[in-house]
Amino acid sequence: MKITKDGFVWKCISAEEARKIWDADLFEIFILYDDDSEGLVETPEQLKEASERGCRFGVEVGKLPTGINTPLQ
Repeated sequence: MKITKDGFVWKCISAEEARKIWDADLFEIFILYDDDSEGLVETPEQLKEASERGCRFGVEVGKLPTGINTPLQ
């Protein structure tokens, strides 16, 4: 799990899990960057390239309620 500074929660997944989710078309997959930004994976080539670079992947969980701001990495 990753919680960004603005309180958004991501379920972190492995590259293998990301590929399986992509293949099954279950959820949108995002590349999670160290600066708390993210990028939507839009093509299988992008997923493969990010996997080869060792990027972190995640799926959206949602925003924490106001007042909860415990960053977890």
